[in-house]
Amino acid sequence: MSIGTAKALITDLRDLPLTIAMMSELLERSLDIGLAHALAIYDSAYIALAQNLEIPLITADTKQTNAAQSVGAKLKPLTDFTPPQT
Repeated sequence: MSIGTAKALITDLRDLPLTIAMMSELLERSLDIGLAHALAIYDSAYIALAQNLEIPLITADTKQTNAAQSVGAKLKPLTDFTPPQT
């Protein structure tokens, strides 16, 4: 990757409408989900974050999908996305 391309990608990344969430607010819920479903804390944190932001979770992980469904999190299947044509 060229330096110019890398800098353009960083600019694009900065322009994304990202939301910053404080993990301290999600830790207890993440731990509860993780313990109940034998998930790593980072997997359960994505579920807790999706619920907190009221947005669907996008995952290809079957165990995470099952846990998310169990706690009532919204899901969006990867099959809803079309890969770019090369």
